[in-house]
Amino acid sequence: MPPAELAARLADVAEGKIAVLMVGPRQLWRQERVPGSRWIGEAQKSEGLAALETALSELGPEVEVVAYCGCCPYAHCPNLRPARRVLAARANARFLDLPTSFRVDWIDKGHPIDKGREPG
Repeated sequence: MPPAELAARLADVAEGKIAVLMVGPRQLWRQERVPGSRWIGEAQKSEGLAALETALSELGPEVEVVAYCGCCPYAHCPNLRPARRVLAARANARFLDLPTSFRVDWIDKGHPIDKGREPG
């Protein structure tokens, strides 16, 4: 999903129609994140993959899923490949298109962010 599309649909995230799942380092998510996103765990680690599977099982089939990491260039991200295998089983799951990083492809483009203290 292109960043501009998700940014335009943040009301759907707030309403629970879209679940945005961060599958990368928690420290990055804590600093700056897509509004309404949930940190799941690093998908390159077994506990992160298990948490992703659990999160998906708790979401109704009507909920669209957008996963992202954004720690590094998309082509080199250690979290996206493992997450892709888990998300492939869900027809309405996509990745947020961040070819460079969350900073460059989301924040620097002026899309909204939450930052600082974890929600909840």
